[in-house]
Amino acid sequence: MITRFSAHTYILVLLLQLLAPVSMSLRAQQLTPPTISYEGQTVSSVEIAGRPDLNVRQLRQLIAQPINAPYSQAKIDKSIAALKKSGQADDVKLEVRPQSNGLEVMFVLQPAMYFGMFDFGKASNVFSYTRLLQIANYPNQEPYNAARVEEAESALINFFHRSGYFMATIEPELHTDAPRKVVNVLFHIDLKRKAKFGNIILTGASPQETKHLADSLHSWGARLRAAYLKTGKPYSLKKLDTATTYLKGVLGKQHYLAGQVRLISANYNPQTNRADITFKVTQGPEIAIKTQGAHVWGRTMKKLIPIYDENAADPDLVEEGARNLVSYFQGKGYFDAKVHSRIEKQPSDGTAIWYDIDKGRKGKVAAVEFHGNQKFDDDDLASHVLVKKGRLFSHGKFSGQLVRKSVKNLENVYKNAGYSHVSVTPNVVNNGGKLSIAFQVVEGVQDIV
Repeated sequence: MITRFSAHTYILVLLLQLLAPVSMSLRAQQLTPPTISYEGQTVSSVEIAGRPDLNVRQLRQLIAQPINAPYSQAKIDKSIAALKKSGQADDVKLEVRPQSNGLEVMFVLQPAMYFGMFDFGKASNVFSYTRLLQIANYPNQEPYNAARVEEAESALINFFHRSGYFMATIEPELHTDAPRKVVNVLFHIDLKRKAKFGNIILTGASPQETKHLADSLHSWGARLRAAYLKTGKPYSLKKLDTATTYLKGVLGKQHYLAGQVRLISANYNPQTNRADITFKVTQGPEIAIKTQGAHVWGRTMKKLIPIYDENAADPDLVEEGARNLVSYFQGKGYFDAKVHSRIEKQPSDGTAIWYDIDKGRKGKVAAVEFHGNQKFDDDDLASHVLVKKGRLFSHGKFSGQLVRKSVKNLENVYKNAGYSHVSVTPNVVNNGGKLSIAFQVVEGVQDIV
């Protein structure tokens, strides 16, 4: 039984199914080269695979290699010998996969069966087949392993619950294809009713802030940003994620830049078919970002000051914001702009971050020059630099950031042409507001291939 899904997807999975035994055999040889020794490394899992017709639980008693213990080749050899002696397999092949948490050890009983197709029944009409394959972590070209089916079942149930199908059930059914040596898995999935939103609960913030946040979820701003939550509306994980981000933004507008909002529970009531949603709010201290000496629009400040994204008043982030402000004003023609930052603690336990801005007077890029270049002429190199000479009604383009990027671009041009030892040094001269920018090129010798 195959449900309806994309013909391309079907053909792809069918090809994988047909090629699985050959590819798996080659991969097994690659995974366990005889020259590699795993002796003493921690074993994170031990599985028996390849034979859906056998009682794996009984065979587990024959495994001498324990999990969460050092790998022992002697115990591995003993386990293989015991499995062969049981008469349940013609041969046993060992697969060892190094992972970040330890070694995954798999005893593959021969003749082995491999995973074929995953069929998700009517659930493919609600979710895309490829999405369900991702959630189930489809074991491409792997020998059949009952534990993998259980993991896929658990992952699918969690996904359905998170998507609002809290009463969903799954019953896996195996279909063996002996000629092809594959096992197709049919997941009988009954999604049942999709839940609706119940009560929206906010915890952790002050009563005043809690009311403000709750009201914001019913505002026009929330509607425009698809963050509107209302009791009785269809349950949506995407909307919950959007609402979490939106609430965090609302905290930021209240100067709680280090504030956090987390979705901590969705308690489902099968009698009402509604899920009560609880958000955990951590206000944190107030962090006010202020400027003096020059005006910068709020939207621009949020782009330039990384504290807004990182939600922390870290000194390094404060200084990065100052550098970004310098580049911003330099880009507007204030080439001598200086920005000094300072952090002040407030009596209310909050923090004020001040950016003192001295724009200086406007200047103009009078010249952009290149020296030492022989391989490329000036026009060729000029097309790769981001600083630009001023025109009649333009001050040109300049900032320290643009100069650094221009140097990198020029070096890449030469390296792509085979000059691996090229170096480019910028020199900026400010003569009464008129900038002369020179790039000194030392090409070096072109590589010979």
